[in-house]
Amino acid sequence: MNSTTRISAMHPMLQIAEAKFAVDYQRDYFADHYLKVTTAYRSSADQFKAFQEGRSKVLCGNHNTYPSFAIDFTVFDTKGTPTKIQDDKPTWENKYYTPLGKLAEKYGVFWGGNYKGFFDGPHIEIPSGLIAVEYQMLLKIQGLYAGALDGMFGKKSLAALSEYCKRNKLNPNASHNVYGVPWNNSDTWTHLWTKVFGADESQWVAKWKAARAQFGLPA
Repeated sequence: MNSTTRISAMHPMLQIAEAKFAVDYQRDYFADHYLKVTTAYRSSADQFKAFQEGRSKVLCGNHNTYPSFAIDFTVFDTKGTPTKIQDDKPTWENKYYTPLGKLAEKYGVFWGGNYKGFFDGPHIEIPSGLIAVEYQMLLKIQGLYAGALDGMFGKKSLAALSEYCKRNKLNPNASHNVYGVPWNNSDTWTHLWTKVFGADESQWVAKWKAARAQFGLPA
């Protein structure tokens, strides 16, 4: 799949957050600037290119899952008109990106400005613990996981994921982050997601909300 900025290619949690960010940013911080998503899903090839060119600090990450666990915003100032939005200019001054930290805290996502060692002001992603809950929920729907939806991707979660991979002839050797979440095994994630929610992006938010409600999780 090619890289895309489509809102519908984001995980529903980010689709919901993105809409709130856009409104709050102009209302509460910079009325003469606005946010635009400029990266949602990024292919592995494009991620490698971005890393080589110094546009990314990592070889793989949460942009490389579909639906994506991460998005990048670009801030534009409103020099154009609503009918000539192409005249608007991007700005990269940090002061225009620091409000994203407050909005991320407000809406329960992670801001790239809080990375240790480097500043990634445009970047927003789903926290690892919540990604783990997503895996657990989908594996539970598949009847493979009987544990709690607690975001702790331990032995039971890994066993369920391994069994899913085995049944569907997928590579079980995912790389895991410090929380044990197989965050960059994008093929497995996409297979599991579409197995549960289908391939129609337009239906994802509604189906995801229904699944969350089934298990008493907020959406």
